[in-house]
Amino acid sequence: MSDREGHLPDETGPSLPLSELADLALDPDAELPGLVQRSIQRREFVADTLDFSITMLFATFWAFVQSCFESFGRGRNDREDP
Repeated sequence: MSDREGHLPDETGPSLPLSELADLALDPDAELPGLVQRSIQRREFVADTLDFSITMLFATFWAFVQSCFESFGRGRNDREDP
């Protein structure tokens, strides 16, 4: 019989190594939820800032392209032949 067969979980409860480790469990730090929440908020802030920056970059570029087309197109259409 190998060592692995002696540590198989039975159907009624946890295996022997898990029950031994249960005594070593520590309570989570009281600040853990706040740390996790701040970490998530930082990531959301960075993502929103990047999204806004890219959106404004494309909006500015599109406004520039439109103004270029309007200025060149208006010059051709507004000419009067003498």
